Amino acid sequence: MSPFEVASLTMRGLRAHRVRALLNLFGVVVGVAATVVVIGLVRAVSTQTRHDVDGLGADVLAVYPAAASASGVQQGFGTGDTLTSNDVAALGDAATLPDVVAAVPTAGLRGQLSYYDRNWRTDVVGSTEQFATVRGYKLAGGRFLDATDQATAAPVAVIGQTVADNLFFRDSPLGQMIRIDGQPYRVVGVFAARGATGTVNADDVTVVPLSSAWSRLLPQGSPRIQQISVQAQSASAVGAAEQEVQRRLMQQHHITNPANVDFQVRSQQDLVDGTQRVDTLLAWMLLVVAAVSLTAGALGVANVMLASVHERTYEIGVRRAFGATRRNIGAQFLLEALALVASGGVLGALLGGGAAHLLPNLVSGVPAIGTPLLAMGGALAISLLVGVVAGMVPSLRAATLQPVDAIRT
Repeated sequence: MSPFEVASLTMRGLRAHRVRALLNLFGVVVGVAATVVVIGLVRAVSTQTRHDVDGLGADVLAVYPAAASASGVQQGFGTGDTLTSNDVAALGDAATLPDVVAAVPTAGLRGQLSYYDRNWRTDVVGSTEQFATVRGYKLAGGRFLDATDQATAAPVAVIGQTVADNLFFRDSPLGQMIRIDGQPYRVVGVFAARGATGTVNADDVTVVPLSSAWSRLLPQGSPRIQQISVQAQSASAVGAAEQEVQRRLMQQHHITNPANVDFQVRSQQDLVDGTQRVDTLLAWMLLVVAAVSLTAGALGVANVMLASVHERTYEIGVRRAFGATRRNIGAQFLLEALALVASGGVLGALLGGGAAHLLPNLVSGVPAIGTPLLAMGGALAISLLVGVVAGMVPSLRAATLQPVDAIRT
């Protein structure tokens, strides 16, 4: 029997059970589309997370206050009042910390900004003139804070693009007076747009002199310095800089036992490791969902093919009696399963690619996925494998039927 005849019989068999075939085709389409979207989404989230973490600065360490530990157990990370201006000066001393470029203190709050009848709630950060350089901010207009602003506790502010858009719309913010929690501040600069960093919008920020934040905005009971950003000489020097920071702060705080430190030093790699663990867990969870969808589609195909073998027993017997070999019979039913799954795989890959492309426009917060060609190709290959597996048992069952027994059935 020629391949053309086998293909013709395959299509005839699918048309004879078109409703059942379409239902199982739908299952394969959903499974493959879900796999494409999941793989594309996981890759996009992982790439975006890596980009976001890199945007924090590969050469930056973060030092947080923490209560002293008891028996090796930390007692309240980030809640203590253990960092001081003397610590900042010590960490900025290049003579004792050769791998450190600068140390920048910050303290802040979630503040209410107002401009006439417009209001916006944002992160208000008090810091020094080196904040923009260390944290990677650039200016779109105006100027940043200077030493005079810090020395005089000047009521001046530099705002991010999100703040500017929501308070001033198309007006220029420069020179305008705003109120931060009721306190008047003059806008002297606007940051260039940076975009979102994970769930945090890096443009939704307002920076004021640290001395001004202490005297005007922060409650007396809050930590005086909530974080110190330490810039290393380079990304490759972060490890050495971290050790130098640890040693210098232990000297500053007169701590001899590392188990009793009252601060925490975190590097970008710590953030990378944490985000990678979350990404991996998310990927496995979503892939399990996609695998369940594909498995359901495979079981449906196997079911329809087994039912087809049972219903067409007489046909199989007649064909065997007229000279069809076991290989011909097996190939026909295997090709029916492959045709069903291949068509569903192609449709599912196209549907999944389109859905992945549109998803960021439909759901806020989802990073741009684009067209995941690799995921589409992989899902299509998996669907073909599923077709082979799903069609193997029915094709073997059909091929092993004895002609006499099949005709008698």
